[in-house]
Amino acid sequence: MLDDIYKGNSGEWAELYSFLKLLGDGEFYSADRHFQILDDDKYPVCSIFRDNLNNSLLEYEIDETTKQVELKNGNDVLLSVTQVDFKEGARELLAQIKNKEKLRISVSDFLERIHKPKMKGKSSNKRDLTVKIYDSRIKKEQKLGFSVKSKLDGKATLFNSNGHSTSFLYKIKNFDQLSEADLQQMKSDANGKPMKNKTLIRFLYDRGCELEYLEADEPVFRNNLKMIDSNFDVVMANAVLYSYLTRGAKMTELVDMLIEHNPADYPLDTGHCFYEHKIRQFLSAAALGMTSASVWQGQYDATGGFIVVREDGALLCYHVYNWNDLQDYLFETTFLDQPSTGRHKYGMIEEETPDIIRLNFQVRFS
Repeated sequence: MLDDIYKGNSGEWAELYSFLKLLGDGEFYSADRHFQILDDDKYPVCSIFRDNLNNSLLEYEIDETTKQVELKNGNDVLLSVTQVDFKEGARELLAQIKNKEKLRISVSDFLERIHKPKMKGKSSNKRDLTVKIYDSRIKKEQKLGFSVKSKLDGKATLFNSNGHSTSFLYKIKNFDQLSEADLQQMKSDANGKPMKNKTLIRFLYDRGCELEYLEADEPVFRNNLKMIDSNFDVVMANAVLYSYLTRGAKMTELVDMLIEHNPADYPLDTGHCFYEHKIRQFLSAAALGMTSASVWQGQYDATGGFIVVREDGALLCYHVYNWNDLQDYLFETTFLDQPSTGRHKYGMIEEETPDIIRLNFQVRFS
């Protein structure tokens, strides 16, 4: 049964939904920072490449004349399916994603018919869909990678936490001045559990301690950040720290705090917007190519940009052509979030190094 094979969260379902809808509609549109469609900026879809559950790479090619989608394995045409069928499959899947149901048999039958495309792309890639579009700017077809983000359920993640690979180490200054009562309270709070995360950080600051950045926990992540700027690990580590000290963790707010404290000692009196520019660069890299655990050479995997699934199911494109709009979207709609402490093992006092603490983060869309 396909119901037992196709499993995932709403973000992963959004990939499959986008795949079906793009083939059904045969086009998608750019959007502004307010998620409104720009009717004069359209991208016709020629085909989509997708692995199936048998690990065969298939091309789903649209015949604009017949309104059919041809399933091709190399040069071999396996079958043709109407675009209307893809539209109906997308519509039914959207309804089930919103209702948080499992696949109904009607959609399962359709997925079986179109050779069982995988629900999601490879987790090692930033591209979720590989789409061949007709590019009116250069008047030819282009094969591009797109990252898919969903607003259907919850807050989509732009940059995932990954254990110690995304954590920073900080020295707790004045730790030796804490009283025995303070130390005991940190070990066992009102609920009899050790303090952790934001509660612990605020407790330390209330008692005259401060956190000073030491280094990123893993050298690969530290060096990836240094690809953006030789000092960017300092910038990002302090932004993460500020997100623990304040109730607001929007990127726009954190940049204001970076400017106020200037941890990288930039010459701010020159009028250059150093911190905003560096954060925008990081968000773009995180969105289109960089991960925490793999060496990043500055190249983008999602060469087309973003496809966002809006709450009503509309597909919006933030294309790399519209670079400023793409960066505005990322900068104005993201915030730093704290992942699970139990899963990622951070944000607590450790017996071996009680005056050093690690903090972790992830970037989410608001």
